[in-house]
Amino acid sequence: MKKNKKSNGLSSANVILRIMKDSLGIIHWLSLATVLSIGSAYLAMTAPEILGNLTNQIYNLLDIGTPIDTSLFNNRIITLAVVYLLSALLSALTKAVMNYSVSSFFTCKIRIKMSEKIARIPIKVVDSTPNGEFISRMTNDVSIMGGSIHDIFSVIINGVIQLVMISVIIFTQEPMMAVAVIVFVPLSLILSAVLAKGTTIISNAAREPEISDLADFLNRCGAKIYGAGDSTITIDGVKELKPCEHTIIPDRIVVATYMIATVMTGGKICIRDIIPSHIGPIIQP
Repeated sequence: MKKNKKSNGLSSANVILRIMKDSLGIIHWLSLATVLSIGSAYLAMTAPEILGNLTNQIYNLLDIGTPIDTSLFNNRIITLAVVYLLSALLSALTKAVMNYSVSSFFTCKIRIKMSEKIARIPIKVVDSTPNGEFISRMTNDVSIMGGSIHDIFSVIINGVIQLVMISVIIFTQEPMMAVAVIVFVPLSLILSAVLAKGTTIISNAAREPEISDLADFLNRCGAKIYGAGDSTITIDGVKELKPCEHTIIPDRIVVATYMIATVMTGGKICIRDIIPSHIGPIIQP
């Protein structure tokens, strides 16, 4: 049973890889859609800042009585409207390009292959079905497959690009928040995969000690997690978890903070129950 689950996952991966390979014929349209999607995502993330500035001006007027700079206020309103309109326009253009390129390209290819297969079907099979039902089923299947391929590219272009842009913004403006995202996203993936059916493989995984500690805890609860602490983590789903006792590892960031603060102030400190290997760069001469 486990083998079948793995083979189904491998088959799905092969299908996606084949679709990506076939898309080389429309790479210029996909590139255009990517650029439009980046522009739409950037504008969508710029708008809240402008709206926040407008809200602050109104709040200062109502709470403190600070008069509103009418010229600045009107300019921000116009800018906000233009940003929203441009974002909507770029989003619509992205969908139009995707519909024109991806849907048309792959739907045409699927129909050609369907026609070749229909030509090889024995006449008695076609004659045994009600009038129009055979062609109707084929047409519906083509539409469903074309829509599925369109969804795959939409997720890749829109989802991945927006995630990357948000990550870049977090890194540049809130580095500590970025560190938290890097640590907690793998944790959430592991927690989700523990009770999922089949086998989940997380590639290029984070290697922080907290990942290994969580895996140790979940394995004591009955999970099947392998490779925690390495770049590839394999998780075999289980039906349920059981209670267990577990002592979490000490917070290495807090420990390092205390040590650095002590050195900077020229004081003395005694920190117990630490794991030296987790703070190697701090204590190594």
